[in-house]
Amino acid sequence: MMLGFLCVLAVMFSPVFDKKNALEYMDELYNSISKQSAYSIPKIKTDAEKYRGTALDVTIDMHNKTAAEQTVSLLTKNGLTADLSETKVEVRGDLGKILESSLLDADKMHVNDGQAIREKYGFDEKLSLYLWWKIFEELQVELRGKKEFDQAKMLMTTTEKVIEPAYNYYGITPEKISGKLVVVVFSLVFYLIYTVWYGFSILYIFEGLGFSFDH
Repeated sequence: MMLGFLCVLAVMFSPVFDKKNALEYMDELYNSISKQSAYSIPKIKTDAEKYRGTALDVTIDMHNKTAAEQTVSLLTKNGLTADLSETKVEVRGDLGKILESSLLDADKMHVNDGQAIREKYGFDEKLSLYLWWKIFEELQVELRGKKEFDQAKMLMTTTEKVIEPAYNYYGITPEKISGKLVVVVFSLVFYLIYTVWYGFSILYIFEGLGFSFDH
């Protein structure tokens, strides 16, 4: 049993699954499925509609001159007003417009269209998402200080459910679980059987060596 277990293990670590070993293949598959399941942009976009027309006039500190300059560029290219003063940026405009702009960028990143983002801003696509993340973090601090808790919560939700997944999953092709259901079920059943297989192999080896497990 142990010899058979090790033979299967050797196959699993060989690049026989689309030039990847089994662990790499399954890791990519589950990342693809989880990326698709984490896609919540349509719902967040609907929730963001109620903030259209909500005026925003807040000064945020990006804590870095270059980041502040890039933030001004990002916001102005989305039709917002942003004035720079050292590392601080005064943001003026429509909160709904800010949310919509970030969602559009995140949607491009979801389908791995980083080129569209690079052409839009002139800098790295992942940097643009980081800037949105940082802008929203700083806006939340300022809005909470003004007791605008509902607006701050919307920014936090957008950050957690849209900006962060788009950044973390960038480069991974989204896959619906329905299209890979057979592979997923097989992998789970195989994992269970393979674990039990190993357990019984160890048990029989120790029994063969004369160890007793009777109480």
